[in-house]
Amino acid sequence: MPLAISQFQPEEIDQAGRVLVRVPDADVHDPEWLEAAQLVGRWRASHAHPLNVFRTNLRRRANRSAVVAQRLKRLPSIIGKLQRLQRIPLSRMQDIGGCRVIASSAADAFSLAVNLADSKIRHNLIRRNNYIDLPRPSGYRGLHLVYAYNSDRPTPWQGLSTEIQFRSRLQHQWATSVETVGTFLGEGLKSGEGNPNWLRFFSLMSSVIAGREKLPVVPNTPTNLTELVSEVKEYDEHLGFSRQLEAFRIVTHQMQNFSGNLWVVLEVRPEERTTSASYFGVNNWEAANSHYLEREVETRDDPRVAVVLVSTNSLAMLRRAYPNFFMDLSDFGRIVTETVEGP
Repeated sequence: MPLAISQFQPEEIDQAGRVLVRVPDADVHDPEWLEAAQLVGRWRASHAHPLNVFRTNLRRRANRSAVVAQRLKRLPSIIGKLQRLQRIPLSRMQDIGGCRVIASSAADAFSLAVNLADSKIRHNLIRRNNYIDLPRPSGYRGLHLVYAYNSDRPTPWQGLSTEIQFRSRLQHQWATSVETVGTFLGEGLKSGEGNPNWLRFFSLMSSVIAGREKLPVVPNTPTNLTELVSEVKEYDEHLGFSRQLEAFRIVTHQMQNFSGNLWVVLEVRPEERTTSASYFGVNNWEAANSHYLEREVETRDDPRVAVVLVSTNSLAMLRRAYPNFFMDLSDFGRIVTETVEGP
């Protein structure tokens, strides 16, 4: 059984968050940092129960072609967000637990989101962001719903938030490619930071995808298709994206196929071009979370390693939901190639 939120007080979670931010480069054996990391890890684990509830609900609503997966936010991502958004204390961060729904089209993604938002589930919808119709300046698209867990009976998870992201297949390929290239380059492209040429390239490609999905283009990108394609070609040639596709790909997968709901701790090493995994049964949650936090702490001083805890129903679904953890740009690369070379 996952830990209960009643074991934690907001003040102690916020203080632990401040410690994580204040000593980001401390030695892994720094006792103050370790104590804070352990507390945050246990508090993060308490989000697993609400997360499972929402994933089960979404799996019932989505058709077979949709991908539904879940993850608990990575410790480096938590620290990075606290550093960027200093006004938000850790106890109020709304995306510690996250579900991802990938539909075949933008219309299907939007329909699934509206279906959930308009339903009579007991949980409280506390935020809705429509980045499908109104993309972020970076080009990111998706529809986000944030729910606070609610029960008719007293429950230790009352009020815990879960963020649900709805995306089309094309929007998902774009978003995970931004993460992949950012990881490969060691730059925060996902957060709008890093090489401005890469940021511009991805905003242009988001507008290309918008044309395919009959959605508004990203602000400050060409509305004329000829001009848009011309600029994509210019940046692709300058950055060498199409030429480097294979260089991004991880070629060694120490992975085993599986079916059924599992918790999976992925360890990605882009420079070594490897992804390895540790598998835990759905009822072996405590061991999964313990291993996740242990590997995060042990690798925290090594920027070449990313550790994440995810859950889905098969290896194929895992690769579709998180291609960035396999450095797989093949689907997005085809869209770039089609844009640059024409039909």
